[in-house]
Amino acid sequence: MPSGFGLQFDEKLEKYILTTPSSSNTWEDIITGSLEGRNFKPINPIFGFRGRSPIELEKSLDLSSVLRFIASGALCSSVAHLVLTPIDVVKTKVQTKPETYNQGIIGTFKKVWVEEGPATLFDGWEPTFLGFFVGGAAAFFLTEYFRRSYTILATNMIMTAQSTSEITATSITSNFEIPLIIASAATSGFICCFLLAPFDAIRVRTVAQPDYADNIFGVVSRMIQEEGLASLFSAVPVWFLKEVPYNVMKFLVFDTSTEYLLQAYPVAREDIRLSLLVSLVGGT
Repeated sequence: MPSGFGLQFDEKLEKYILTTPSSSNTWEDIITGSLEGRNFKPINPIFGFRGRSPIELEKSLDLSSVLRFIASGALCSSVAHLVLTPIDVVKTKVQTKPETYNQGIIGTFKKVWVEEGPATLFDGWEPTFLGFFVGGAAAFFLTEYFRRSYTILATNMIMTAQSTSEITATSITSNFEIPLIIASAATSGFICCFLLAPFDAIRVRTVAQPDYADNIFGVVSRMIQEEGLASLFSAVPVWFLKEVPYNVMKFLVFDTSTEYLLQAYPVAREDIRLSLLVSLVGGT
């Protein structure tokens, strides 16, 4: 880039802009080789169109990135739901045996603790942990995958419909960030319902009928033998009503809140500790 020209992050536009003595210069100017009345060799896109575009902060979705999304989703979801297992146990007992457990959440918790022992509050922890380990991994990766895919699709549609450049189309697409997040999270949530429902069916059977089998493998085997494989997926329609809205709100709140915090504290974009703190606040 010629001497005297540089990049500066514009907090209002949320992107890097070209800084020059005059505000009339655009990226089209610098690409074609005309700037401030001075001529220089145009930028040759040796690395493709992206090579002459403004700096982008988003990394490509390579294998390393995919594994990080999968690992973070698997660990965060499985550990969080494992900690909340006692609540699931109490809820299941109240729903399956209302005539016995009719003292409310707190009363049922005390009743299970006294009459059945503290360990009962963690019945079904195995399918809970495994289910959300798989479901969380899929949700985090698929949401990011579909967000990028839908963004590219929207950009291409705008380029075709308006016969505009990729830079302009990308700028227009950035105005639809929230709808794109909603669409990608809803799609991944829909798919995850088919992954979570079987594990939850095993969990419910383990809690509602403690003597059904010795372990989760026995529960799965008996359910398939006596009720068929479809019994593991019988609650999928119910999961649609639960998981899709939950997944949408989870990622929508996280993305919008962290973006707001990064705008308020731009230094967090460059500081790993502050960045992690922003992610923690957004996730809670």
